[in-house]
Amino acid sequence: MFLKTQAGMLALVLSAATGCGACGAGTPAVDGGFDAGVDLGRDAGADAGRRDGGTDAGRDAASDADAAGDPQWTALPEHETGCVIEYARNPQAVYTPTWIACPDGMPAGCERLDMPEGALARTEQTSAGLRFVVVLPPETDGGRLVAIASREIALLALRSAGPGAVCRTGFEAAGGGRTVFNTWTQTDDRHYDDRQYVVEEASHTWGPPVTRVNRFDSDVAQQFEISESTYIGVLSPSMKLEVYEDGRSNTLRGLGTPQTTFLVGRDVFWEDWTGGYVVRIYHGTVDGPGTVFFATPDGSDLKSFATDGVDMAWTQGYGVLPGGVTFERYELWTAPYTTDAAALRPRKVLDLESEPTLAVIGEGWYAFSGGDPSELIRLSDGHRKRLACLADAWDAEVPAFVAGGVLGVPGRRRAVGRFETTLFVVPIDAIPDI
Repeated sequence: MFLKTQAGMLALVLSAATGCGACGAGTPAVDGGFDAGVDLGRDAGADAGRRDGGTDAGRDAASDADAAGDPQWTALPEHETGCVIEYARNPQAVYTPTWIACPDGMPAGCERLDMPEGALARTEQTSAGLRFVVVLPPETDGGRLVAIASREIALLALRSAGPGAVCRTGFEAAGGGRTVFNTWTQTDDRHYDDRQYVVEEASHTWGPPVTRVNRFDSDVAQQFEISESTYIGVLSPSMKLEVYEDGRSNTLRGLGTPQTTFLVGRDVFWEDWTGGYVVRIYHGTVDGPGTVFFATPDGSDLKSFATDGVDMAWTQGYGVLPGGVTFERYELWTAPYTTDAAALRPRKVLDLESEPTLAVIGEGWYAFSGGDPSELIRLSDGHRKRLACLADAWDAEVPAFVAGGVLGVPGRRRAVGRFETTLFVVPIDAIPDI
């Protein structure tokens, strides 16, 4: 989850840990002081990439010369004097991903990202393949160095100045062969200048921002998603979504707070949270206002919606318990993907023991964590798998994606003075059945 603090600075905020539960004995709780403030999973709106399930077809063949050469740092266009933000025309010289075998006890074929330094910030499975953001050790005290990579190479990289700089930047989302990132410059005590760039992964030459907005300092773009045609920003506390497409823009609203936002092509879906536990699924595009897409016909609690453009799935809770946030029982429901609310055909999959947390969906599997190790449910027949606790003191986070026959699960463990972070890529066939 990418947040800008009220001081106009970028903070990458650590997600609440939901994995490994009772089997995490000896693993520390989430440390609010985690260095770089990194979100190991994805935010409540989560990854644009979990909508897609492709594999890398191009770009992943960096030469040794690129990896060892000059990054060729180049200033971003259209920023005034004093705002020092640069992109690398040769990002392979900035970072190279390295994958190693998982600890003993993990499923066969499991690999993990080797991250002895820096921190994993966001993981997505896009139509072009795996994409993840890493925050690297700064080149100078207090500076910021960020890269976005495929499984094999760095695709893009940015660096900005440290404390006292007048502006900040960070990658926000990847999808459809594109990346959206933004920069913000404090203009006075109440406002900041938000500039949004959309960059094709195949290009190392970045043009001017596609959007420039003067915002109140208290109203921050806390999440971005991007597809081949469209990108969105989720703002808080104004409780609205901004949609951008082909030079046009639109503002989408529901009745409450937008959560768990999904962008499929040009269609935006989100959970709209209002008072109590009333949650509805909304839908909208750049062409018109947001409208109710689905509300449970029996008034049950709806949560953990997810879609990948092939399937839709969500849970329904029954029998509210004291406190109004948990229920006696839960059901998992699914439907084939559609943008027509009248054509939605819900089907119950099975009963659940607890409410899933921040689910992801892909290739017919619904993956989640509910306070225990990660679970997968096959939507066609309810078949279940469970990934046991990670070895070597690694603590599992919420699953990041299901694609290419693998489950992606970010992980963390305490290292000296910080949390060490990584990404586990686990073959689904090797995960034990329940």
